[in-house]
Amino acid sequence: MSMDGFKSWSVHVPTLIHADKLSWERMIDYMIKVISPDLAIEKITDMLVLEYLYNKFSEEELNIKTWEVMTFEGAYVYKRNEESNKVEIDCDGANFALASHLSHHDTREAIIHGIFPKLEGMKEGDVQAGTERRAEAATIMMKDYRTKCFN
Repeated sequence: MSMDGFKSWSVHVPTLIHADKLSWERMIDYMIKVISPDLAIEKITDMLVLEYLYNKFSEEELNIKTWEVMTFEGAYVYKRNEESNKVEIDCDGANFALASHLSHHDTREAIIHGIFPKLEGMKEGDVQAGTERRAEAATIMMKDYRTKCFN
């Protein structure tokens, strides 16, 4: 069996990860071994445990081959046009990224800053509805990306 290693294109955030079977098993084994009541992290989540492991062990020990950010910072690939004040897709930023992680935090920030896609029947500023309807927002974002960034 080949050892491709563990690869993450969103560092410790489990957005875009690939690993061969042995590397996944190694990472899971490390995760299970470090979890304890006195583990010094805010709460036990896959994301925070991955971050803890990365900071505690070497890339060689974890068989990490790729650990970089190739996801869109802020998740929602929109920006406000300074001249027109209209919200538009950020084609340059979107073309750089391999993926976008539509996290609860980034959804809240996009709604607060007015760059969350307009969803039918959703009141402006409704963070709960936006979080629950991220799949719809992602569909709109992908449509905007395809229609406006591939000219």
